[in-house]
Amino acid sequence: MSNNFYLNNDPLLYQQAPYRSADNEEDIRMQFAELMSKYANSQGTQQQNRDYLSELDTTMKGLTKAAAESLEGNEEFMTLKSGLSEIIQSEIMRSIKDKINRNTTAIKNMERQMEIIRDTTKATEAEQQKNLNDINEYLKSYSHMTFDDYKKMKASPNIKPGKNNNVK
Repeated sequence: MSNNFYLNNDPLLYQQAPYRSADNEEDIRMQFAELMSKYANSQGTQQQNRDYLSELDTTMKGLTKAAAESLEGNEEFMTLKSGLSEIIQSEIMRSIKDKINRNTTAIKNMERQMEIIRDTTKATEAEQQKNLNDINEYLKSYSHMTFDDYKKMKASPNIKPGKNNNVK
């Protein structure tokens, strides 16, 4: 008696996969995103369909001025409100991120912002390094005078350390 293995034709071993065969990575990513979306939708339908945001918004709009001011003073409420705002902003960014990354105007804007950040960072680091060098030079060569006198001396090239110009 022989054991026969039918790997490609055995319906129990190889049932139809929930994905199609893909030729490149982009197709695989799209299929994965589609499957994840289906999964998320199936999980969402299992939860209640209560619209919490609208309910909260309606409740907040119905508050009197005194009640709203009282809530502003409630630390727990303000912490929860801030947390919800962060969640909403994060979800909005996640939902529009791809559209923004394909928008040429937005891309130019973000590239310019990154250039400004890099330039500002370089300038700040250079200024910090210059300040460190000044402090090191002061400590090594001019520690006999006050730091204010040292800064005055550095600011004005005419002033040299000595007794004639009040710099000791």
